Amino acid sequence: MRSLYLSFILHASLLAIFVVAVCAAPPPAKKIKLESSSQALVAKLVTIEDSCKPNQKKVERTLEDMYTIATGAQAIKKEDLAFTHYFIPDQHVEKFEKDKFKDFPKDPRFIEDSKMVPKMYESIVTGGGKGTKFTVFCPTTAEFPDCKDLFAMTVDSLLTSSPRIALCEPFFREDDTKKDLSTKDDHQWCLEPPHLDNFITAAHTMLHEVTHLAFIVLHAVEAVVGEISKEAREEMDGTKDIYRFADEKDGSRETYINADINVASRTLKERWVDYLANRAKAVATAKRPPIAPINNAESYAAAGTAITEKLLKKSSRRAAPNGERKEVAPSFSPTHIFVLEVGIDLSAMVDGPGTQAA
Repeated sequence: MRSLYLSFILHASLLAIFVVAVCAAPPPAKKIKLESSSQALVAKLVTIEDSCKPNQKKVERTLEDMYTIATGAQAIKKEDLAFTHYFIPDQHVEKFEKDKFKDFPKDPRFIEDSKMVPKMYESIVTGGGKGTKFTVFCPTTAEFPDCKDLFAMTVDSLLTSSPRIALCEPFFREDDTKKDLSTKDDHQWCLEPPHLDNFITAAHTMLHEVTHLAFIVLHAVEAVVGEISKEAREEMDGTKDIYRFADEKDGSRETYINADINVASRTLKERWVDYLANRAKAVATAKRPPIAPINNAESYAAAGTAITEKLLKKSSRRAAPNGERKEVAPSFSPTHIFVLEVGIDLSAMVDGPGTQAA
């Protein structure tokens, strides 16, 4: 779920993240064919209920943009700032007997973020690897009181035969969810900081919600560690929201609950880095953060938005006659999604490795 306070989601914490260049993700164990356009993915993987008809175009565009973001984000690398701002660098992963776990530990002690993160985006664009569909509906607050003061919410967090996401009334009227990937002028894609708040789109909300679906997480987990036990599969749930948890150190609400959700997500990552370092030193007072970054919905949404902006910015650059670089209107379009198989090198889409800003 996402509340209205997400209007400040990326105002300050992504100041340097959007100038890096995309490279290829490691090839997967098996190739999974992707549809050639975001529209095709929507048609194949989503059922839009009649309750959304008054806003049908908006819903379709949001879903198309979400699949555009997820497709490009499969190429995220552990060196990218889009990754390092939200996820944990590789570290020693402890061995465990996965078949004995009733509730699979989505924990960086057991599964590396650099492997899990691209697989989450892969899972989104392949319907959990099996073409599984989910349903989007658009209830009124009177019909669905849980939607009050929310942009959207995932109805079921556990595995279900009918996964559903509600787009609530505020989703269609608030500024934060009015923008899409095609509104380049409004987004000011070519401007440098401090305009990064303009990069939030309605698709950011949808991407956040889709990671709450259990079948999406299940495919990503099994793509990394192999098949887990039937009991663990049945208990698998979707990602959680860090803003629902108190500080692990002192119980304060300020660290995660009352904080900007993007800042809270980055704090969560830093807390895990510190925790793992202290744990390695056998520090008795080390306290485990409430959830892992790979189990936090906003971490995936923010990283995906960052990678997408990078691609959009790259596509907007053209060489000027005097050899200088200049900004022009981006040619990238949500309907011109990256046509690829998982594992194909996306570096051919850019003109060099680029540089990473501090």
